Amino acid sequence: MTSQGNQLSPAPPSTSSSSQTLLNPLPLPEEPTKQYVIRDMMGARVFFGPGAEVTRVSLSTDFTAIRLWDIDDKASIKSIWKGLAATCGYKAHQHQIYIKEGSRGTVRFADLAVDDMHFAQNICRGFQEIDRKHGSRLSDDVRKIPSFVPWLPVPQFAATDSRTLLLTWRKPTKTAMLVFRNGCKARELARLFHDGLMEAFDSHVRAEVISMPCQRTAVQLSGLPTHLSNADVVKRIPQDLTPNGVFSSPPSVYRAKDRLADLAALTERLQSVGPVAYDPCPQPVTDSHTTSATVRFVDEADARRAVRNYDNTVLPFQRGGVLHVAPIFAAQFTVPYRWLRNPTAPLGRLRAKYPQVDIKVSSHASPDIVSVEVTSKDAESAVQVRRIFESVFDVYTYHQEEHARLLQDPPSLQDAGDASGSDCPVCMTKPTEPIQSSCGHVYCLDCYAHLSESAADSVTNSAIRCIGNEGSCQKAFALSELRSVLPTADYRHVLEASLTSYVRRNPLELRNCPTPGCLQLYRPTPKEANVNPVARCPDCLVVLCTACHAHHDEGVSCDKAEDDANAELRKALNIKGCPRCETFLERTEGCNHVECGGCHTHICWVCMGHYPESLACYEHMRDTHGGAYAGIPGYDVFGERIREGLRLLPGVAPHLERQFAENLYGPDEVEGFEAGRGGENNEEEEYDGPDTDVEGYLIHD
Repeated sequence: MTSQGNQLSPAPPSTSSSSQTLLNPLPLPEEPTKQYVIRDMMGARVFFGPGAEVTRVSLSTDFTAIRLWDIDDKASIKSIWKGLAATCGYKAHQHQIYIKEGSRGTVRFADLAVDDMHFAQNICRGFQEIDRKHGSRLSDDVRKIPSFVPWLPVPQFAATDSRTLLLTWRKPTKTAMLVFRNGCKARELARLFHDGLMEAFDSHVRAEVISMPCQRTAVQLSGLPTHLSNADVVKRIPQDLTPNGVFSSPPSVYRAKDRLADLAALTERLQSVGPVAYDPCPQPVTDSHTTSATVRFVDEADARRAVRNYDNTVLPFQRGGVLHVAPIFAAQFTVPYRWLRNPTAPLGRLRAKYPQVDIKVSSHASPDIVSVEVTSKDAESAVQVRRIFESVFDVYTYHQEEHARLLQDPPSLQDAGDASGSDCPVCMTKPTEPIQSSCGHVYCLDCYAHLSESAADSVTNSAIRCIGNEGSCQKAFALSELRSVLPTADYRHVLEASLTSYVRRNPLELRNCPTPGCLQLYRPTPKEANVNPVARCPDCLVVLCTACHAHHDEGVSCDKAEDDANAELRKALNIKGCPRCETFLERTEGCNHVECGGCHTHICWVCMGHYPESLACYEHMRDTHGGAYAGIPGYDVFGERIREGLRLLPGVAPHLERQFAENLYGPDEVEGFEAGRGGENNEEEEYDGPDTDVEGYLIHD
């Protein structure tokens, strides 16, 4: 391979003859059959076999791809892969490998995609290591590109993306100096700018009063558009505050070629972070003072790194200009047009409730299909809108599945008349609503459904099997049988339960996102692996580490993240560390005096002050906090129980007051307290005169 540095863009070639080859075919068919079913669950494409057994789980993040430039014309596709594997020592056992070849001009290239999320990173790193050892430049012809393996979501689920960034910066500005002989006029003009009363100027224009020689005063206006001339500035100022002179640079226009030059400078800076899928794309002008562009990275990790490195930094082409970089979170649905025509469609309501979210509906190649794109710079809002759409679209999908089930020809399950003398293997009685499985055993309809659901929930069983012949049959129920017998909701539950059990049995292969309410699957990264384990969840859009399974980015180590998580847990459980020896302590009852079991120092639990003797600790609590029981619910500072009411903790519901008091005081004391409180009320009614207090004593002036 020779260097093709100017042809490394991963964009599609202008003139190419490409063909796609699948070296390792999928172990399961790409389309559902009676033996196999493909479902999209938990953000994954799941292949189910007989007995609802999970045979394969494929994630959209599994495939990564590279492009090899300047391939020998005589090299075959398989020889390209073998040579690459031999050069970098990559082992592709049991991996799916897609290879696509093409050409740009006279230069031939090959694109390789493997269902290994670290494939592209490891290959590029391997070539760089070879270059360092031998002084070659092989890595110049190897580039990471977006995966070209098609991943088509089902209608009710969206394809999410967070690799696109929005770049925003202000157009070039200039400064004007307004000179006054009358200093009062200069100060009055500056005051109008400070108070925001100069509507003829943009709000970003700033005014500063500057003293000058010869008893002159000037007002310096900064942030003016470059196209304004001195006459334009004077026209926008009140006539009674017209300056005696104006000095500024000649007017200029921010042309399209200037913008392209700025984008080229930004591209060079962004490519230092990681490969980009395409060069920055200018956005339509919505503000006369700012300009913006979007750029998409190949890796989401590089997009996050670009935000950390370049947000609120100085522009490379404008002194004093600031670049703002923000991620754009997008989700795209491909649904039938009739779903949006339905009056219950949430399109209008969502646009009104979430103005910060952009919802676009565009046409599709098929006239009956439309694309719904949800984009926002706010991750939480984008997730909420996407999940609302998913819940609505899932209702339509459910009805379609149920309708298709009812139209299916029932299998031989209902033909159980010949086996009416057999007992149900589950309840061991004569079957009610008998159905016969393909292996010939007769079940009650309810027993068959309960057996399927319980077997799917089992962590030990991988498939739903027949238990006929006293449990010796063990033939997996066909998916067509399960589909025809179980209602759509139960059938979905069986498949979801089977996938959940599969994930529990294989924690080193798959895990669910730790964010509450998110079931997105991801592949754990071994801690000893030399790769970046941090990724953004495509469902909840939260950044997490796939090695330690905690929420943190690359700036925090796994050990520190674990320490922070433990600190939050200790705080929630009221566990504190000894200020002297760091031994963890828990105060379960009694006063605020705690003795460390490690170093035997005496500690005040309120402020964690420590003393060599208990007497000194008690004196501190008395003098500083008022007593040894300060802040303990249900007690005053001296340790006496508070009985002035049952609402001792804020937020305790009324129906829980008695239960709380019984746990605190005991049932007997609560009864006596309530009786005493009733007596007090009676006494208050008896001594309700103006000259006595609530206990009947005379009030002395």
